[in-house]
Formats: sequence, structure tokens, C-alpha cells
Amino acid sequence: MWIYLRKLLFDESGAALVEYALMLALIFSVCVGIVGLLGISSRDAINSLQVVWP
Repeated sequence: MWIYLRKLLFDESGAALVEYALMLALIFSVCVGIVGLLGISSRDAINSLQVVWP
């Protein structure tokens, strides 16, 4: 039991998985933010075209 617990506490192979998960979450949130900003910009552009072209 103690050997298994010691191996679990000092094993660092899972650290890379956590780092990759954090990077993936950061990249995903940046992409969602960019798509959101582009959506607002395109909506405003379309609305301005509707004003110009009745």
C-alpha cells in the first residue's frame, strides 16, 4: 500500500497531461473570443449595409 501511495505521489507523468489540457483550454477560450468579436463586427457591418441599401 505504501509503495503504491509513494509511486502515486512522486510520479510526474500526469503533469504533462494537465499542462496540455490547460493549453487546450486557453487556446479554445481565445478562439471563442475571436469568433465572438468577429461575429459582432460582421453583424455591425451587415447592419450598416442595410441602412445604406434600403
